[in-house]
Parts: sequence; C-alpha cells; structure tokens
Amino acid sequence: MIRTATRMGRGVHRRCGNLPTNQLIERLRAQPEVRWTLIASAVLVPAYCIGGWLAAEAAAGGGPGWLHLCVACWYWNAMKFAWLAVIRVLSPARIPIRSRA
Repeated sequence: MIRTATRMGRGVHRRCGNLPTNQLIERLRAQPEVRWTLIASAVLVPAYCIGGWLAAEAAAGGGPGWLHLCVACWYWNAMKFAWLAVIRVLSPARIPIRSRA
C-alpha cells in the first residue's frame, strides 16, 4: 500500500509542474531581472485574492460546494506569487559579490 501511494505521489508531483502557474513561476525564476517577477506578482496576487474572495462569497451565499476548492486554489496561487516576489527581492542579498577583474 505504501509503495503504491509513493508512486501515485510522484506522478501527481510530476504533473503539477505542467500547471500554468508553476510554469510561469519557473520562467520568472529563470529571468535574471527581478522587475518581471515584481510586475507579475503585483498583477496576479490581487487578481487571485479578488477571485478567491468572490468565490468565497458565492459559496457562502448558497453556491455549489466545489467553489470552496476554487477558493483554496486561488489563495494558494496568490501566496505562491507573493512568496516568489519576496524571495526574488531578498535573493541578491544572499549571493556573494563577485570581484570585477
């Protein structure tokens, strides 16, 4: 049973890399400039939060139960992009300054 669950977990993890938000995060990480990360985060974080809030209001107002899953996904994506912006801004502080020759 554990062996099957491990294989299933690997398959899910492998497929999550193909999700659009994860692909965008990987492209933003590959960019040498921080500004594209900040621009994308400044646009997407509020959009995801507003979408999550609207879905939560609709679910609380008697909407279908699957909207709760949408709320969780939208807030999770907002946190991913917010955290990415924080990491990208703070990451140059961890890189040692190279001597120019």
